[in-house]
Amino acid sequence: MKKLKKNHFKNLIEPFLYDQMDKDYYELLEIEAKDLITYNRLDIIYKLVYLRGINNNNNYFTKYYLDHIKSFNFGKFIEFDNPNKNSSSKFINVFKNIDKNIHENGFDENLSIIPLSNDGSILNGSHRVASSIFRNRKVKCVKLSCKPFFYNYEFFTNHLVNQAWLEDIVLNYITESKNFSVALIWPRADLENRIIKKYFNKIIYFKEIKLSFSALD
Repeated sequence: MKKLKKNHFKNLIEPFLYDQMDKDYYELLEIEAKDLITYNRLDIIYKLVYLRGINNNNNYFTKYYLDHIKSFNFGKFIEFDNPNKNSSSKFINVFKNIDKNIHENGFDENLSIIPLSNDGSILNGSHRVASSIFRNRKVKCVKLSCKPFFYNYEFFTNHLVNQAWLEDIVLNYITESKNFSVALIWPRADLENRIIKKYFNKIIYFKEIKLSFSALD
């Protein structure tokens, strides 16, 4: 780790995040990209599944990717800090170019740095992180005092993504992360779902289902 002056990060992270940097010096961190998979940034998995799909000549996962992109902007292809990125083809082409660059050159800290929230989850750069995971590259990050963003299962459910695809993304999260636990709450507990959720502060996915005893074998 090395400490750098705040000004070093000016053109390497998004302006709205740079404006919230309140220290003179920040540590430049090098992190395994896979360690940035967190429950509140399920969007990383959408992008990672897309990359794995197209590199195996399976374009079906393009639908997953575009479905989650639209969810951020009420069904439209728009990126708030890039008005020219306004169609499905532009999102795909930009992502492919990011992945090509990381594949050929690794993660270039002179082009960008991944900003992290106060809990260590990413604030921006999910495309770069997903590509770095796929290409097995480390990423350079800077940790800010900002609160985390929540693009978790509840966000995507509330923004009307395809629920079957979302559940497949959750399964892929489990495969990619390997840092999770499963909790089964039986009806005998006699607790409402909202009460159950209070016992868990990092929920990857919550679902009420009917199971037979044999299904647990």
